[in-house]
Amino acid sequence: MKPDRGNLYTEYQVALAKRRDEMENLKQQNQRLYTVHQETWSKHYETLRKTPLLRNHRKQLLKEFQAKKKRDLEALRQTLREKRADIRSRYPFTTWNQFLRHQAGRGQETALAVLRSRQREIQAEGVAGVENITVTQARSGGLSR
Repeated sequence: MKPDRGNLYTEYQVALAKRRDEMENLKQQNQRLYTVHQETWSKHYETLRKTPLLRNHRKQLLKEFQAKKKRDLEALRQTLREKRADIRSRYPFTTWNQFLRHQAGRGQETALAVLRSRQREIQAEGVAGVENITVTQARSGGLSR
C-alpha cells in the first residue's frame, strides 16, 4: 500500500468515527428529548384528570391536548431530522468506495488514482469471471449452439 493511500484510509477511518460519534450523540439527545416530551405531556394529562370539569369540557380539552402534543412531537421530529441531515451532509459516505468518490469529487488525486486502480481490478476480474462461466457452461452442456 502506498503511503498516500494509507493516509487516505486513515482519514476515512477518522471521518467515519466522527460520523458515528455524532450520530450516537444525536441518538442519545433524541432519547432524552422524547423522554422530556413524554413526561411533560403526562403531567398535563394528570393535571387535566385532577381538574374538576364537566365531561364535555374535559373531552374538548383532551382533544386540544392531543392535537398540541401531536404538533409538538412533529416539531421535535423535524428538528432531529434536520440535525441528522446536517451530519449526513458533512459526512456523505458510509463505505470506503463512497469516501473515495467523495474525495475524488473534491479533487483529491490519490482518491481518484485508487478508484481507477479498483476499476481496473474489477474489469480484470469480470473478464476472468466470464471466461470461467463460459468454460464451465460448455463442459456441463449448459451452452447451446
